[in-house]
Amino acid sequence: GLLAVLALSFHAIFEGLAVGLESRVNNVWYLFGAIATHKLVIAFCVGIELVSSRTKLPLVLVYVATFAIVTPLGIGLGIVLSEEASGAEGNFVAVVLQGMAAGTLLYVIF
Repeated sequence: GLLAVLALSFHAIFEGLAVGLESRVNNVWYLFGAIATHKLVIAFCVGIELVSSRTKLPLVLVYVATFAIVTPLGIGLGIVLSEEASGAEGNFVAVVLQGMAAGTLLYVIF
């Protein structure tokens, strides 16, 4: 339970970063749709896992709340980083984070 939720939450932060670092509105909506669909399936699987393992309800609520909040936190972090990025250093940070976000998405896909 906990380890799976933490691993998926770590992955979800990078999904959010991918959205937050995107500069074109059309691409933001494409990523949003893809990530929302992906997160829906993962949330269903997490729910099934927590129910089948008979996890207590308060703990389930904490796990689900944690999993639900990390993607918006990643989006916010990506927006803040892209707004604060200036010059070569800012571009380097943005490129590295976009690469990490894309890498986590590609790893899950393939």
